[in-house]
Amino acid sequence: MKILIILLLCFILLYLFMIAPRMFKGADRTPFLGYHYAHRGLFDNHSDAPENSLLAFQRAVDAGYGMELDVQLSKDNQLVIFHDASLKRMCGVEGKVWEYTLEELQQMKL
Repeated sequence: MKILIILLLCFILLYLFMIAPRMFKGADRTPFLGYHYAHRGLFDNHSDAPENSLLAFQRAVDAGYGMELDVQLSKDNQLVIFHDASLKRMCGVEGKVWEYTLEELQQMKL
C-alpha cells in the first residue's frame, strides 16, 4: 500500500512538472532587466507634470523609458488616457470618465 501511495505521489509530481515547469523554476526575467518603465508617465503630482499628462509622457520619452498607461472611452466614444475609475482623486470631480464627453473632460484640470 505504501508503495502505491509513493508511486501515485511521484506521478502527480511528474504530471505537475510536465504541465507547469515554471512552478519549479521561476520565469526568466532577463529580457526585462536594464529597462525602465514609467507607470502613467514619468510624473510628479506636485509639479507641472501630473500622472497621465502629456508632459509626464514626454518626460518618459525624453528619459528613454517605456510607458504603461490606461485607456478608457469617454461618453462620446473618444479614447482617454486615465488610470482611475473615478475622476475624484485627480480632477476633484465626481463621476467616471465614461460619463463625460471628451470636450467636458478637457475642461477638467489634472
